[in-house]
Amino acid sequence: MIKNRRDFVAGLLFALLGVAYAWAASLHEIGSPNDMGAGFFPLVLAALLLLLGGWLVFKSLTLEAVGGGALGDMAWGPLLGVLLALALLGAWAWFTQGA
Repeated sequence: MIKNRRDFVAGLLFALLGVAYAWAASLHEIGSPNDMGAGFFPLVLAALLLLLGGWLVFKSLTLEAVGGGALGDMAWGPLLGVLLALALLGAWAWFTQGA
């Protein structure tokens, strides 16, 4: 039974990002701690994200939160603003790459 919805969703999000980051890191050479490749540091960060996500999910299933840790309303304005800014930055970088 989920006792804290907010931590549960955050833990799943961190775990999902950790898996995606680990997959992206595996596309590069990993190497070893003595001879690190381009994918070594992203793989370590992915492992930390997975650990954090697992800890949050475990915490959400064991510790009770006041009000059940309700998620509340989504702040769509700031989210869309950040996504638009990232899209504009990506478009600018793509168009100026050939210059």
